[in-house]
Amino acid sequence: MLGFKKNIWTVFWALTLLGVMLYGAYAAKLWRAHVHHTLGRQAAQTELLQVTMESFVSYHLVILDLLAANFIATDSLPDEVETSSLFDHVVAVNPSMKAIGLISYDGDPLVISSGFDYPKHSRISEDPVRYETFKRDRQQPFSLGASHFSYQDDQPIIVIPVQRAVLPVGSSAQPQAIMTTGVNVNYMPLYQEMTADDQQGFLEVIRADGFYQYVSGDLQQYNQPVAAEYLTAISASGNSPGLKGRDDIYFKKLTRNGRDIQVAVSYSELLNSWIVAGMPRNSIMAAYLKQLALPLFILLGFLMLFGLLVRSISESENKKQLALSYQAEHDYLTQVPNRIFIRNNFSEWLEKQDRAYFISINIDDFKTVNDAFGMAFGDRILIEVSTRLKSFLLGNELLIRESGDGFIFIALRKNEKAVKGLAERIKTKLARPYLQSKNHVHMTASIGICCYPQHGKDFSDLIAAADVALRAAKNNRNSIAWLTEDMLSEHYATVQLEQRLREAIVSRSLSCVYQPQIDKRGHLYGVEALARWQDEQLGTVPPDRFIAIAERCGLMVTLGEVLLDIALKGFAEIYRRGLAELNLSVNISLKQFSDSRFVERLVAAIDRYQLPYSLITIELTENNFIDDFNRVQTICRTLTGYGIRVSLDDFGTGYSSLSVLHGIAIDELKIDKSFLTEVEEQDKSLSMLRNILSIAKDLGITVVAEGVETEQQKKLLLNLDCDILQGYYFSKPLTCEQLLPFAEKAIAEPFQMLLQS
Repeated sequence: MLGFKKNIWTVFWALTLLGVMLYGAYAAKLWRAHVHHTLGRQAAQTELLQVTMESFVSYHLVILDLLAANFIATDSLPDEVETSSLFDHVVAVNPSMKAIGLISYDGDPLVISSGFDYPKHSRISEDPVRYETFKRDRQQPFSLGASHFSYQDDQPIIVIPVQRAVLPVGSSAQPQAIMTTGVNVNYMPLYQEMTADDQQGFLEVIRADGFYQYVSGDLQQYNQPVAAEYLTAISASGNSPGLKGRDDIYFKKLTRNGRDIQVAVSYSELLNSWIVAGMPRNSIMAAYLKQLALPLFILLGFLMLFGLLVRSISESENKKQLALSYQAEHDYLTQVPNRIFIRNNFSEWLEKQDRAYFISINIDDFKTVNDAFGMAFGDRILIEVSTRLKSFLLGNELLIRESGDGFIFIALRKNEKAVKGLAERIKTKLARPYLQSKNHVHMTASIGICCYPQHGKDFSDLIAAADVALRAAKNNRNSIAWLTEDMLSEHYATVQLEQRLREAIVSRSLSCVYQPQIDKRGHLYGVEALARWQDEQLGTVPPDRFIAIAERCGLMVTLGEVLLDIALKGFAEIYRRGLAELNLSVNISLKQFSDSRFVERLVAAIDRYQLPYSLITIELTENNFIDDFNRVQTICRTLTGYGIRVSLDDFGTGYSSLSVLHGIAIDELKIDKSFLTEVEEQDKSLSMLRNILSIAKDLGITVVAEGVETEQQKKLLLNLDCDILQGYYFSKPLTCEQLLPFAEKAIAEPFQMLLQS
């Protein structure tokens, strides 16, 4: 359905094309049928006219034959008065006969009825035109005279003279006389039906001499001969191209009086005339188009209604697409554009700008407020923040919600001074209180600024540059940072460091060194594994540097597992060389410790190198215990169940040290080296150190002091009965190769460690 709506105009035009093709096929079929029907109709008209004319004439010939028979029987000229009365009687009972006359062979009227068109005492020979026709017709047993005008009851009529020769019985000599009658065409059967308007069609009977015997339409045509070209075309046999005729009727396309016509023609031997039924071709076409009109209106109506439906659906889909596009390109909560919008439109928008300033804005500690007051209040805060920011927009400036509590303000101010002033006003306005249940919540914002095209020419580079400045501002909170080259250099160095660290983790090019731990009797107690990274491109990278990067980019769990494996693998080599009583301490990060499979993976790694669990100590910082105390307690008990020792690293630097010692199974605690420095300077620190050692001994917890670097620190710790000492005073961190001779010496001369100065 979605695909149909998407391509609905294609469907519409396809259906339109299909409809036009079907209509074209229908029109072609209809044209053939219409032509066939027209030809059939014209043929029927021709046949009907011929049969009617022949029957009409034959009827009157029979009457003339009956009258002539009487004269032939008497073999004498009839009595004029008696015959005239007979003729009048016959005319009276046959209204189609206008008059009857008996004409001598020479053309003299012998007997005529009333209504005869020719004067009684006039000779036909005195009219040259009629006499020529008379002389030709008197040689025929039967003939039709030229049709002419006459009047009957004061109404104009067309009269066709019908002539029959009166021959003596059994004689082939010249006729004794000529019987003639004038036939009123109006009484011809079907006359009214056959008479048609010349604009629609016409019927014609054309004599051999080129005059009309009968013609529909204008009566004046009887006085004029048929055009020679038309007569020639009519009299020629055969059909016009494209018209299929019959044996007795053929069809032609002609031109008459400047009009194209189509005619059906047959020849009547009885009448010695051509029978013609014709129609203007434009009338044929008009009738055809009239038949096409209704289907055309139906098709156009359907296409119009379907087009309206398509347009309605298309407009609805366009509105939906615009709505979806708006939703995709705008933040649903604040209704300001988002990253998708600026990515799609940034190039076009930037073409109109010479300079632009990207102001990246982030709400400080927004997560804390959101967690404290709920997401609903957090949403209201974001809406209010966007409203306050929009109040600073001028002209074509843009406000974009980049992330949860991050916004990008693209300013088009004239110089950096104006932008810095804008940033200060933004910071001040965002620091105004936000109302929550009649209480005012105070929040601040950090702002980073970069400039187009100085710091980038595409959206991604500018966003990245603004984020670099923002991170610098976040370090101080509620501050504004303008992007500098130093920031960019630091950013690129961090990015490079992250990429190299990822490669180092995959290639396992990290390493571990081991710093010895000496107990208070001078014996080598164990070693602490410390991570090291020597990169081909970056050189030596300090642990605090690459560990911080790993924590920031989510690599800490993977890095911890790799370092744990490296540490256990190196320690296993030492263990197999006879140093079976040596202990190994390994630092575990908060994220690694929080992983649900931490214990499983730790145990698997120890088993992989076939090391006793009792030799392994896991060092945790106080931060591991803060977030989920109960869960940490459970994990520590599980580790203790395996025999793995748990050490609390950097003890004394947090806030929950005593509660941790009391509530969790801790085997060891490490005093941070900062205590040793303060002990030498402050008596209070000495008292605290003494109390820590006392509490640990009461709880049965081993105490390790790290960072021992001077003779004084060593003596102080021994005097306080500290269990284990670690630091550069005894040894720097050693590689496996360096640790072996050191361990052999420590085992051979244990007390020398405490005696050396």
